[in-house]
Amino acid sequence: MTVVERVFRVLLPTILVFSSGALHAAIPTPERQALIDLYNSTSGSGWAMKTNWLSPPGTECTWFGVTCDAPQMHIETIALNGNNLTGALPPSLGSLTNLTSLQIDTDNLSGSIPAQLGSLTNLQAIDLNGNQLSGGIPPQVGSLTNLQSLTLSGNHAVRKSHQPSVPPFGHQPAQRKHPNAPVPASSLVAIDRS
Repeated sequence: MTVVERVFRVLLPTILVFSSGALHAAIPTPERQALIDLYNSTSGSGWAMKTNWLSPPGTECTWFGVTCDAPQMHIETIALNGNNLTGALPPSLGSLTNLTSLQIDTDNLSGSIPAQLGSLTNLQAIDLNGNQLSGGIPPQVGSLTNLQSLTLSGNHAVRKSHQPSVPPFGHQPAQRKHPNAPVPASSLVAIDRS
């Protein structure tokens, strides 16, 4: 047996493991759990499209509506527009620290926007238009300095009494003195800086 044949025999099992897709990038457990919580809290079994959802760890970047960063280590976008999501957004979405876009419009979301979304400092776009959300915008969302677009029209306009400084849903440009300054929650209703 030649040296080349021996090397090939030793490396062949490794090559097969890599080419079979058996090894996947590892999405952090809290990010995976946030996706599972989203599925469970919005009646995922009734979604119009749910390809690969709840598949084994390492497959999260193949789940319908989920996009990951290039090395497939973090969730970057969730786009489940018009997918028949019914229920409330889970607070655990605040674990998606690399999320840049959350698009769940024209569904049947109810309840309030989780305050934990305000901890997602990379978030650039939130589109929850055309749902049945109620309550005000959490003040924490006003500190998202990378947020370029917030679309909440078509939801219930109910102001929470314990948040008098947060306006109900509607259309009103946010006021900023500096482009990277936090948006005061009292002026944050809908912004579009595109």
